Amino acid sequence: MVRTIPSEKEFREATSEWFNSRGFRVENISEDGNEERADMLIFDDSVRVLLELKIKGENELEAAERDSILQGGGVHRYSESSLRRNRMSAIISKGVSQLTKTPIEREFNILWLHSAGRYADHHGTRFIASLYGRRWLVPIPGQDGRYCYYFDNSDFFRHRADLSAAVISWGDEGLLCINDLHPTTDNFRQSSFRALFGDCCIDPPEAESAGEAYIAPADGPRGDLDAILKAVAMKYNVARLIDFSPTLHIAEASVGDGGKWPRIESH
Repeated sequence: MVRTIPSEKEFREATSEWFNSRGFRVENISEDGNEERADMLIFDDSVRVLLELKIKGENELEAAERDSILQGGGVHRYSESSLRRNRMSAIISKGVSQLTKTPIEREFNILWLHSAGRYADHHGTRFIASLYGRRWLVPIPGQDGRYCYYFDNSDFFRHRADLSAAVISWGDEGLLCINDLHPTTDNFRQSSFRALFGDCCIDPPEAESAGEAYIAPADGPRGDLDAILKAVAMKYNVARLIDFSPTLHIAEASVGDGGKWPRIESH
């Protein structure tokens, strides 16, 4: 099912209601002239969090192309990897800029990145990959794959001084992604804001300690696939690792009259 893409107003109202229902107060922030600001301040008696909301819907050109093919009776094929994407990074950078330009006292800067429309869950996965430079690696020999954080260039590293965390959501689901490279991460982990998300959280050092994730070496040769694979394998004393990050493949076709597939005649 394709979920409706909310307007900015609807998303802001829904977010405010969500925080209010959990004991937080919300103060909406107005833009100052032509200078864009963050959307809202979230606070209780112990913490003040500045929040910027962003929505990622479907690309209009891609949607128009799909509709044209389907209306013409053809099959529309769509493929997209689960890796970091410049389009997601641009949205993240814009949000961080709005956060840093907002002159309000707070302890933490947070982005809420919402994916909506067709392929919303996959766009959420790509936001996470962009924030963490995350890939799925599989040891050889072996079968138990793990996510590797900071394998690629990452937006959390790029904005490590300014961004404490990001919330990634799609539909009714969401995750809190902690920027463990931020200088006040330990304070954030103890905050009431962090507690809101319970187990719905990504924290790379915690996952690594549990044996559920790899973290690429800080000085790893990013951009050189073979070299960074060898660096991660050496760090964890694994004979060999391969990149097995999945790609989304979808083929769509319109159903004919009466809910039946169009008849194909042989000649």
